[in-house]
Amino acid sequence: MLFPSSISIPGLNHLPDELKTEIVLQVLQLVGTLLILLLSWLLGQRIIAYWEIKRRIRESDLESERTFQKLHGEFKALWRLWKAYVKGLPDNVEPSISIEEPLLWDLMSRASQLEGECEALLLNLASNRDLSAHDLNQLGQLRQLIQQLREGMKRGHRLNEDFRRDDYDLFHSLSAQVLALLRRPSKAQSVERTDANIQTILAVKASDLSSRNNPTSTPG
Repeated sequence: MLFPSSISIPGLNHLPDELKTEIVLQVLQLVGTLLILLLSWLLGQRIIAYWEIKRRIRESDLESERTFQKLHGEFKALWRLWKAYVKGLPDNVEPSISIEEPLLWDLMSRASQLEGECEALLLNLASNRDLSAHDLNQLGQLRQLIQQLREGMKRGHRLNEDFRRDDYDLFHSLSAQVLALLRRPSKAQSVERTDANIQTILAVKASDLSSRNNPTSTPG
C-alpha cells in the first residue's frame, strides 16, 4: 500500500517529514475532490441529457396527439360540408370536381391535405411505437376510411354510396384507438420494422373495412 510518507514531490525534500506528510495529504485530498466533482458533473450531464430527451419525446407525443385531434375535426367538417353540398343537388345531377368549381376544388384540396397529414402521422406511429398486428390493421382501416372521403369527392359520388353510417361509426372507434396508441410510451423501431409496419398498413384495402359486411343508411 502506498503511504503519503513514501510519495516524493520535487522541492519538498528539504522540509520536515511531518510537513511533507501534511502537504501530500492535502494534495491527495484535493485530487480526490476534483475527481468526485468531475464524476458528479459527468453523471449530472448524462442525467440532464436523459431527462431532456424524455421531455422532448413527451412534447412530440403531445403534439402528435393534438395533430390527430385536429385531423379528426377536419375530417368531420369536410364530411358534413360534402354531405350538405350533394344534398342540395337534384337527384339526377352528380357533383363534379373541377378547377371551374372553386368550392368543390377547395374541398378536394382540403381532403387531399388531410389524407397526406394522416399518412405522416401513421409513419410516426409505425416508427415510434411497438405495434401488434391488430394495431396495424386498425391503422390501415383508418387510412382507408379517410381515403374514402377523398375518393368519393373525386368520383362525384354521394355519401350514401361511398361512406355509410357504419363507416362513420367505425371512424370514431378507430380514432379512439389511435389516440390510445399515441399515448403509449415511445419506442423507436428499426428501419426494417418500420418498413414492415408501413407495408402492413398499406396492405389494408377498402374491402377489408369491418363495416363493409353491415351496410346501413347514411348518418343523419
